[in-house]
Amino acid sequence: MRARLQAVFENPLSGDRLRGRIRLLGVVLVIFILGWIGCFHFEDLETQDIIAGWRSHYRLLKLVPIGLMNSLIVFGRGLRYYFLVFMAFAAAFLIGARYIQDIYKLGGFSLAIQYLGALLFAFGYPRLTIEAGEAQIPPSETNLLDAIGGPGYLIINPGSLVLLESVDGAPRICAAGVNFVTRREKIREI
Repeated sequence: MRARLQAVFENPLSGDRLRGRIRLLGVVLVIFILGWIGCFHFEDLETQDIIAGWRSHYRLLKLVPIGLMNSLIVFGRGLRYYFLVFMAFAAAFLIGARYIQDIYKLGGFSLAIQYLGALLFAFGYPRLTIEAGEAQIPPSETNLLDAIGGPGYLIINPGSLVLLESVDGAPRICAAGVNFVTRREKIREI
């Protein structure tokens, strides 16, 4: 168990699946922390006066702890800081997606967004079905596993094999079944 936890946190920028969810949690925490810092650093709030006014007007608010009300007021007044940090991250994400679209000559921007989402946060992995030694891709579509490589899932039907090549040149053969293609692998031969 300890070795598995150590492997997860050893290099959080390079792993797939679980590490992608950890990266997403990290981004959410950074947005929250930077927004919270903005709330306290740039806002001059007298929350005690606001809470006293609310409690005198609404009797049920006397049941709510003062610390919770204080946090809600600061959060509500500082939404612009959370929005600012979120927009900065969203702009960086979209610029990265545009870069991927340009580098790999993808037909649509949504494919680049899907690839970057799968790469960073382990959401929306592409899938490719291999049947009778052929990739089952409709003629008008682009499959990310075929065009770029992993991460994604290969669904290989019986009678087919797929040779994957890693960035460092190490081969891996995938047989029938569902196989996960890591971010460092690309389909070399079917």
